[in-house]
Parts: sequence; C-alpha cells; structure tokens
Amino acid sequence: MALREPGLREDVARLAHKRGWRIRRVLFEEPERLSLLVADLYRWWYRERGLPADRLLVGSIILI
Repeated sequence: MALREPGLREDVARLAHKRGWRIRRVLFEEPERLSLLVADLYRWWYRERGLPADRLLVGSIILI
C-alpha cells in the first residue's frame, strides 16, 4: 500500500513495530492489476477461517 501521507506512514510503522508486524508495500499502476492478488488473499483468508475458498463474489462497476 502506498501511503502518501507522511503522518499515516509513521503511524503504521509505529503500530507495526509495536505489534511485531512486517510492512509490505504493494505498488501498482492501475487498480485492475491488484485484482488477482486480492482474490488470492481472500482465498487464503477463507481457508484459514475454515470457510469454502472455491467461491468468490466479485463486484463490477459495469454491472453496478
């Protein structure tokens, strides 16, 4: 995630340090390019929670 606001970046870094989390920046030129990463993240998250991970609801601005 690109944090353009310096104050927010510092807050995130402070929280991550306090909790022992690692920060990863994900940079992309167009929102559509992030779709596969987000879909994989949801599949992983559903599996971790014991939910079916073979279904994914996708909203489309064209249909909405």
